[in-house]
Amino acid sequence: MNKRPLVSFDWAMDEWIYYFKNNELPASYSAKGLNLVSEKLNYDNMDSHSKALYDAHQKEMAISYGVVETAKIEGKIEGKIEGKIEGKIEGKIEGMEDGKKLQKKDFILKFLSKGLDVATIAQYTDLSEEEILSLLNENN
Repeated sequence: MNKRPLVSFDWAMDEWIYYFKNNELPASYSAKGLNLVSEKLNYDNMDSHSKALYDAHQKEMAISYGVVETAKIEGKIEGKIEGKIEGKIEGKIEGMEDGKKLQKKDFILKFLSKGLDVATIAQYTDLSEEEILSLLNENN
């Protein structure tokens, strides 16, 4: 048989009412916001020396948090700067390689226009015949 209580209780409300009536928290509580009340009551019940130590600790924690957050921001900025520098260097290297390829291709085309065959061009350019043909076939 299913027994139902005669009176329906709102436990969260009861916990708050208990706090207001007794100026202390129930032995166990789960009502939203009572954990903040507990922290405040604990602080209010401290002697002046304990409060000073607690306040100093809280200040130190805030400073530590600020230092960590600042380090994170500085790290991100540093990373972005390094990334941009690396990207520029890679871009320059890539551009230089592309320029060398174009220069080689121009030489090959000039040699071909003078009537030299691929085998002879390979001897003068230190490129294999396959590399010469590959360069000629790029972007045609």
